[in-house]
Amino acid sequence: MRFDVVRVPAEQTLGDYPQLRLDGECRQGHHEDLTINGFPAAAASAHGDQWQFKIYALRFGSDVYRFIFATKQKSTESERNARETVNSFAA
Repeated sequence: MRFDVVRVPAEQTLGDYPQLRLDGECRQGHHEDLTINGFPAAAASAHGDQWQFKIYALRFGSDVYRFIFATKQKSTESERNARETVNSFAA
């Protein structure tokens, strides 16, 4: 897991933010807008040749907190663990 925070312009939607390139080898999958613990959020999935990624971005004021989860194989358990981690976010 990687966790970081960046400033994202107010005019940029969160739906666009998780779709920012992880690296040149990843292909974007499905994306959804969410609310997590009252925070506007978005989630996206991406995959490379050997890795699966789940990306969550949560907006808190002008900051966007980004969670990136990477697994070798996509599984229900890894998806559930990622979501539980993101659901624990509180300001």
